[in-house]
Amino acid sequence: MHGMRHGPPLALSARERNRKDRKKTMMRSKSLLVLAIALAVPAAAAAGPGTGADKTEKADKTDKTVKTQNKPRLSDSELATLQHHHDVNLMEIKMGKLAQQRGGPEVKKYAAQLVKDHQMADKKAIQLAKARGVTLSQGATPMSEVEQAQHQKQMETMSRLETLQGESFDREFLQAMVDRHSAELGYLTVAIADATDSKLKAHLESVRPKIEKHADQARQLLSKMEGTAGDETSDRPMTDETTGETPPPEDTSGETRTPTPAQPTPAPSPKRDETTPPSPTPYNPSR
Repeated sequence: MHGMRHGPPLALSARERNRKDRKKTMMRSKSLLVLAIALAVPAAAAAGPGTGADKTEKADKTDKTVKTQNKPRLSDSELATLQHHHDVNLMEIKMGKLAQQRGGPEVKKYAAQLVKDHQMADKKAIQLAKARGVTLSQGATPMSEVEQAQHQKQMETMSRLETLQGESFDREFLQAMVDRHSAELGYLTVAIADATDSKLKAHLESVRPKIEKHADQARQLLSKMEGTAGDETSDRPMTDETTGETPPPEDTSGETRTPTPAQPTPAPSPKRDETTPPSPTPYNPSR
């Protein structure tokens, strides 16, 4: 029996077969995992973090940030100028709309153009501010003591205008327009000279002629009103050519006035007879 040759077993036990199958499965899983990692790394490097939509959104945000950072910035004085310009426009629009309600025909026509011009100027100012990353708001300008006094005067003028009607309103309104636009011309002259932002400088230069026109037109209308009042007295005759009497001023009280009697005209001096020779000069022996 010891000399018998033993050959390989004819069949493996069930346990051994299961162990070998599990080993082969694990080897295949590891191989597949390594392959998957090898394929995923280049794709991830090419795609970058996130999906395509995420990349687009992040790129848009980055682009907007860069554009915001690259916007031209206004200096503090330029920002104050633009804010002041906005405040002036709003006040002129407010006064102009009030004049369209309470003024005479010519003042209403002037006020309509005033409102239109300042609305257009303010629209451009807001667009310019937005392009510079600034939001304008009423009354946001830091004011010095002088500016505070001017603002207080504007408020008082507006309150006074709200109590007037007709000719009284016209006079007060037109005088305010002369004063306000004349002062604004002086402000613009300095602001234009100091501005370094080309867009702001161009805007202020385009506005200046209209401000000057508003002041001139208000001055002309005011002079016309004063001239009309003066013409009522200039047409009255100074003396009556037939009687030499000065007519009394027009009486609106209903009382009867007695005309002032004319002063007698002095008799003319007798004319000298040119044919009679002059009397001789008496002799003076002391000569």
